[in-house]
Amino acid sequence: MLSILASRYNKVIENEVFTRVKADFHSGKKVYIVVPEQFTLQNEIKLMETLDVMALMDIKIMSFNKMAIEALSNEGGLKRRYIDDIGKSMAVKKIFQGLNDDIKLYAGSIDKEGFISSIVKLITEMKRTLIRPTDLRESAQKNKSHILLSQKLTELALIYEAFDASLEGKYVDNEDRIGQFSEIKNLTYLKDIKIYFYSFFSFTEIENQVIKNMIHSQLNVTMFLNLDYENINDKLDDTFGITNKTLNRLSQMCEELNQKYDVREITDLKNPDLNDEIRYLGDNLFKTIANENRDIPQKINIYHAHNIDEEIRKVAMDINHKVINEDYRFKDIIVVPCDSSSYNKNIKLIFREYEIPFFIDEKRSIISSPIIKTIIAVLNLIDSKFRAEDILMFLKNGFSKICDN
Repeated sequence: MLSILASRYNKVIENEVFTRVKADFHSGKKVYIVVPEQFTLQNEIKLMETLDVMALMDIKIMSFNKMAIEALSNEGGLKRRYIDDIGKSMAVKKIFQGLNDDIKLYAGSIDKEGFISSIVKLITEMKRTLIRPTDLRESAQKNKSHILLSQKLTELALIYEAFDASLEGKYVDNEDRIGQFSEIKNLTYLKDIKIYFYSFFSFTEIENQVIKNMIHSQLNVTMFLNLDYENINDKLDDTFGITNKTLNRLSQMCEELNQKYDVREITDLKNPDLNDEIRYLGDNLFKTIANENRDIPQKINIYHAHNIDEEIRKVAMDINHKVINEDYRFKDIIVVPCDSSSYNKNIKLIFREYEIPFFIDEKRSIISSPIIKTIIAVLNLIDSKFRAEDILMFLKNGFSKICDN
């Protein structure tokens, strides 16, 4: 049976998850906490702190990929080697060289910065949403009147098909693993394990298929969703629109399988860590008709800056004031910009000027690293028999002993 527990406050959901897990741990039950891939380490640390243990045995933090690896190892389906994004980028580049006569629109883009990684991301997303090369071809046929769109779809289908062929029988990526996992209809080997889904707002089609198989196998599944249970049918308030769609999809899957499910609100409605002003703002910011509040805010300040530089300097001065005069520590303060790509550069410069220690949580692509470019260029030199473009790419990176002159 599927149980869906809802709260509009993430902190309340977190408290409920770890309270339940702690009780399960002390009663000797096996539990899987399924979270998005990027949250596995963070939640493992949180879990060990909650349980006050140095290692986890019966309680596991899982992702869809980890569950797929476990399932396929039981079924003997882990014979192919794993390929990461760098390997996929190299495979796509080789595909372009092999399909040179068939690809017209994208032929001139292969050496552009970020193009190959964009193709890899697109293929990954299509796999997650169960879009196959045949679907692209069908769409190309339907849009024949739009010549450019039809040509793009046809070429993407060729690249996608060649990519699948290059991996078949030899390599496997995360999406293929989850895809193989989603084909296992009978998951009764998990029947003695409690499964909690936590920190998800939505699921891809391939993940939905895995969940559907779990429901079909009548596993003990609990889904924690961040949504406003009291106003769940309010069509005008779209604050929790994504999770409402997820709830509807889960309900639909249960009805298709003729399985029972229940939706309940977590009884601790108030987030103890929120002051009344933040709670009021959270409850009313996106409402069509907000509840009136005539109190003068004491803990929310709004500053109008003329530009990004002035805005960050105001933040930096405020941080230093709180650290010097109000007993704050730098690690107590979080800065959340609306657009990190626009703010990060200025934050680095201004925070260093104001002697504020900081850590910016951002992904850095190693594909654009000069040393990685050099390695790829060297491999391409061998593969392409010293093609002129690859020689120039190798020389541009500056790791050869050839001088600039």
